[in-house]
Amino acid sequence: MPLGFFGVGLFSYLVYAGLQYTTATNSLMLQAIMPIMTMVIPAVVFGERLRPLLALGAGLSFAGVVWIVTQGHPLALQWGALNRGDLLAVTAVFLYSAYATFLRKAPAVHHLSLLAALFAIGAASLAIPYIAMLASEGLSLPSVEVVATVLYVGIFPSLAAYGLFNRSVVLIGSVRAGVYMNLPTVFGVGLAIPLLGEYLSSYHFVGAIMIIAAIAISRR
Repeated sequence: MPLGFFGVGLFSYLVYAGLQYTTATNSLMLQAIMPIMTMVIPAVVFGERLRPLLALGAGLSFAGVVWIVTQGHPLALQWGALNRGDLLAVTAVFLYSAYATFLRKAPAVHHLSLLAALFAIGAASLAIPYIAMLASEGLSLPSVEVVATVLYVGIFPSLAAYGLFNRSVVLIGSVRAGVYMNLPTVFGVGLAIPLLGEYLSSYHFVGAIMIIAAIAISRR
């Protein structure tokens, strides 16, 4: 099933591979265009009408993310040339946006059965680069920290997140669900404070308010 291969397996591979070459901030910044893509792709592929309020919500949400990652100085943003990690992140965003769009074409089965099928295909596709890595670098014994990290990534950002997002697309559609994809940036900043010792500044509050306002607009 293409949804499992592109939307789960290849998407996950590109996201985590991209983080080896670019910063988490860059990756989050580029992922902020996902709500806009979830509007454009249905409009192009299915001829879906782009409602003004949704367009406004996506633009405001993106502005909130830009405000956070530039620390309240969006005009100081220097795009420069996209590096390898940035290109991988952009490709991953496109794949997930297409995944959200084409979920409407998924077989009419129970959402948990669909999730199991998608993850089975995704895991099988991820086995390909894993086997290639083993062939080039050999097998090594992972540390406790690595095992814990893999378990966390596999359960929460992957299994639980996909299940909840898939269900939300069924209930409110891919366009409205896509607006919420800017929240990881806000949550990421919130987690960085206790875990990395960073401080909460005024630009965090301003950006978060803009994103929350965007979500409220999209709900109309």
